[in-house]
This record gives sequence, C-alpha cells and structure tokens, in this order.
Amino acid sequence: MAAATNYAEERILKHFLGVSSTTMPTSISVHLHTADPTETGSTAEVTGGSYAAQTAAFTWDIANSNAENSAAIEFTGMPAVTVSHWSISDGTNRLFKGSFTTSRTLSAGDTFRINAGDLQISAD
Repeated sequence: MAAATNYAEERILKHFLGVSSTTMPTSISVHLHTADPTETGSTAEVTGGSYAAQTAAFTWDIANSNAENSAAIEFTGMPAVTVSHWSISDGTNRLFKGSFTTSRTLSAGDTFRINAGDLQISAD
C-alpha cells in the first residue's frame, strides 16, 4: 500500500486549490527502508554497503488507474539488512511511501531488485 507524505499532500492541495502551483520534478528516486519511513518519508532508510537511492521512471497504467515503475530498479552492493518499506522522492523531498508485500532479508553484497511494474502507486 502506498501513501502520500505530508509534503506531497500539502503540494497537491495548494496546487488544486489555486494557492500555489507545483513544478513537475526533473528526477524521481526510490529509497529503501528497514521500517515505516513515517509521514516525512525519511525515517529508517537503509545505510551501509554500496546502498544508494536509485533513479526511476514511472508510467500510468490506465487499466489499473495507478502509476508503476516502467523499468526494473536495482540496488547493488546492499549491506546485511532486512528491507520492508520504500519511499519516493524528488531528490530533495519525500513524496510517497509504502511497504513491500513481504520483507526481504539480504546478505552483504546482495542486490535488491524491484521488477518493472512491481512498485505501484494509486490514489486509493
């Protein structure tokens, strides 16, 4: 399940209520977490190994009324960690957060992969 962060909710409300406009991000990054990243979207982010947030692209899935990652997202050289959650940022601000269906325990050096279409965000 995905949820908008407080930052994204505020930007959406301001934009659609005519208070101020929002500029489309030039880059979107996916982050991994060991627990719920909370409404800020930045709590419990994975650290260590060669972990780094990864740039991703999303497309709109008309049939399911959601956005989904258009290509696989790979995090290489992971530390020994259990990944349970994700967040999406515009490089500076966290926009969305959610949990994976199943947590995954990794050994040092493993690759964590999110296949194309597996990271889905809807307005539900």
